Amino acid sequence: MGQRLEEPKGSRYNLHFQVLPTSNLWLIAWWDHKVNNKWILPSLIKCLSKIDGKDWDLTQPTTNIGEAAHHWTNTNTGIGLSLVEAIER
Repeated sequence: MGQRLEEPKGSRYNLHFQVLPTSNLWLIAWWDHKVNNKWILPSLIKCLSKIDGKDWDLTQPTTNIGEAAHHWTNTNTGIGLSLVEAIER
């Protein structure tokens, strides 16, 4: 039978996650990391976030646009340039 994750004191939301018993220390450490860093779960789970629902829905779920822009910039300006080469471009 699983254990209910207790809500942290002073929390503004109620956590309803079922934590199954496990002896997997890696998994326990992984989950503890998510619970002990208050920003992680709200950044991944819409109902825990302070972001307005409409804004959440408009935000891209991936970084593909940023990665494409990064690739485009590297293609057009080069990488691994010295300071002088970069300025001259």
